[in-house]
Amino acid sequence: MELPLGAAQKKPGERLPFEIEGEFAAFEFSGDALAFDGPVKAQGFMIGIGEDITLEGQIEAALLGTCARCLRPARIVLRIPFVELFSRQPSDEHPDAFLFEGARADIGEMVLANLFMSLPMQLLCREDCKGLCPACGKDRNLEPCGCAKSGADSPFAALQNLLKDEK
Repeated sequence: MELPLGAAQKKPGERLPFEIEGEFAAFEFSGDALAFDGPVKAQGFMIGIGEDITLEGQIEAALLGTCARCLRPARIVLRIPFVELFSRQPSDEHPDAFLFEGARADIGEMVLANLFMSLPMQLLCREDCKGLCPACGKDRNLEPCGCAKSGADSPFAALQNLLKDEK
């Protein structure tokens, strides 16, 4: 995702709009395989400040994976605001700045870094997914499984007994 920065370098202090999109390969995150469902888009404004360029805007991406609860396909759309600095030289003042040369910057690394920081811990097909029954394995989103709901199998059953003792 190469973004031309020449206009921002020639017009320092002005907020210049940009919009760019690119394709990224599938990847693994926390042991789960995730793939992009279409191009990843970044849009916003670039502002030239001396030799540095600040990009601010939003990244939008759709991801496909497997639901952590029911193991069905899951799709999420992420809209991530960002403000990032691009610099020609490394600096102790801005150790997190992304480096660029010439009049173009490859913003792919910045886009992926912001996406990875915003991924949910678990991918879900929907927020209220009931998941699979731990006893029989049926998908509880489709039908109740009929397994006895015994609290004795719960790792927290001993805590329930402590509450009974206090009463």
